[in-house]
Amino acid sequence: MYHTLHSFVRKLLDEHKIRLITGIVWLFTSLLILGFLHRYHFNPFKLANVLHDLFSTRYGMLLYILIYSLGAIVSFSAAALSIIAGMVYGLGLGFVLTQFSSVITAIVGYYLGLFVFSKENIKSSFATKLVRYLRAHSFQAILISRLLFFPFDLVSYVAGALKVDLKKFVLGTALGSIPSVIAYVSFGASIQNIHDIRNFKLQPEFILFGLIIILCSVALGKLLRTYMPFKDSEQI
Repeated sequence: MYHTLHSFVRKLLDEHKIRLITGIVWLFTSLLILGFLHRYHFNPFKLANVLHDLFSTRYGMLLYILIYSLGAIVSFSAAALSIIAGMVYGLGLGFVLTQFSSVITAIVGYYLGLFVFSKENIKSSFATKLVRYLRAHSFQAILISRLLFFPFDLVSYVAGALKVDLKKFVLGTALGSIPSVIAYVSFGASIQNIHDIRNFKLQPEFILFGLIIILCSVALGKLLRTYMPFKDSEQI
């Protein structure tokens, strides 16, 4: 009985050690962040102020890119960081920094999915067809998922796990995430006087612009999903 259990545990560790290590790192990092926020009584407004000050320093842009790029590993909110970028850098520079960072974090998520989840055995015929279909149309699938605001990191993990073509994944992400980046950075650019709650202001034109971009992105994504031709692959 002991030897059977020992063999089972050893086999489990050998087959899933990368996933276990990744899970432990995720759990430890999440607990560390939550503990830090609880210890210093952070609320969303206070945290936004701290990040605003951090990204406004001499090396703030590099720190922003680094923190954003690690989002796929430690589950930082990409939307929240994008909004803060709009607050700190404005719509133009905020968009450039966030667009670059979003592609980097997508690649990180892709490789995380590739190394952690890609060894799953696909047994059902439907799943096999689905994987073949997504690999054949990886650019279209990634582009549409980004335009429709599918969970950003989840799409990256799945793309890596299915081993879709990396170049098509990056291109689909770079193009498809443009509207969401513009929208969130625009929301951030609308926020004025973040440090003074009494004089806190919102510029409605930036909010309206961001909402229009979101609606256009979703409409374009649905249009492409309906009319974009999918060739050279069997339908599922």
